Amino acid sequence: MWNRCDFDWQSYLDLAVEIAGAVAVRPGAAEGALSQADQARLRCAVSRAYYAAFHKALAYQQARMPFSESAEPVHAAVRDRFKNSANRTLWTIGNNLGLLLADRRKADYDDYIDNLAFMAEKALERANRVVTDISGL
Repeated sequence: MWNRCDFDWQSYLDLAVEIAGAVAVRPGAAEGALSQADQARLRCAVSRAYYAAFHKALAYQQARMPFSESAEPVHAAVRDRFKNSANRTLWTIGNNLGLLLADRRKADYDDYIDNLAFMAEKALERANRVVTDISGL
């Protein structure tokens, strides 16, 4: 089930930064001031940021302690392996994955999101932190 892939998931994070950067958000502007296209861009950025972080985390864990094919749901399993660690960096990775997943679900399924631009900004920061922390392990 879990096959090694040559795709570099950092590309998803780079794309998320690029997509979010295409949105000009005026400080203090109401959320309704965002065009539909800009809302779609920010939602996409949140989703791509999550998947970049998740797949980096999954690859890290698969290299050390592979999941069995029955490890479902894998998103929770990856997050929880990190969160259950006594190591602060590993715990922080798990915590950020949980926050990113919650925001990704909102971005993908909710019709209205308060402070979407802020959510996207935080998602990019968190995903970058996850990727950076994993690279430093």
